[in-house]
Amino acid sequence: GGRGYHGAAYSFPKEIIPQDPKSMSTKVDIGALTNQDEVDITFMDGSLGMRLDERGGHVPVSVVTNVVPGGQADQAGVEVGCLVVGVNGERFLSHAHTIATLQHGKRPVKVRMRCPS
Repeated sequence: GGRGYHGAAYSFPKEIIPQDPKSMSTKVDIGALTNQDEVDITFMDGSLGMRLDERGGHVPVSVVTNVVPGGQADQAGVEVGCLVVGVNGERFLSHAHTIATLQHGKRPVKVRMRCPS
């Protein structure tokens, strides 16, 4: 008999219920600033003042290839060669996702960047 299963409170294995609710998301939390080469830059409404292009092989990254003098990026200290590590606290896997978020997402937007020291 299968008695005992119906109506009994089934306890899920711990693997199924993550201790941290954030880990339910497929997006990766970027965490606190730990790398000294990384910086969080908040962009307000209007042009970001920089151009991003896709670089890399297996893991494509968004690289700053142009900075507009006097623009938001320039004023924040962004330089050509800086990499976009994440946006709004999440690491994005694709260049396209990063661009779409920056172009169409709400402002202000917080961009984690890693710049050549």
